[in-house]
Amino acid sequence: NVLPGSQVSEFVWWDSVARIQELFINVNHPKFKNNLNLKGFFQILSLGRYMLLKQTEIVIRDPDFNVAMNVGKKDFNILKEHQIYYVVNGEVARIPPIKKITDIFGTHSSWAVRFIDINNLDVKNPHHLAEVFTYINNNFSGL
Repeated sequence: NVLPGSQVSEFVWWDSVARIQELFINVNHPKFKNNLNLKGFFQILSLGRYMLLKQTEIVIRDPDFNVAMNVGKKDFNILKEHQIYYVVNGEVARIPPIKKITDIFGTHSSWAVRFIDINNLDVKNPHHLAEVFTYINNNFSGL
């Protein structure tokens, strides 16, 4: 028997090779106001007042083989696609365009811009974006 994903609230994945723990939380968790109609689990990249989440989806692309010209691929292509979301006050939203990312932090946005510039971070990279969220959460969570 297998437990349906809808009945799992959260779980921890232990990566024994990288020796890290990854926390996953159901998109329908009670602490979220999920108005995006999502299903599955979020991986928590940064936890705090401003949460950063990643959802991985599997996309299967059909073969594009052309018999007449004998070109293309005969195999199905399986791809992983990542979508990045953030949570503020329980509201789940997709990460905005790069130029508006720091607007998420409201009055702390200037500190986020400064942190990105000083550390030469690329906010297109989810790990760098997680560093920004963690910095803001650690330094301004009580304000």
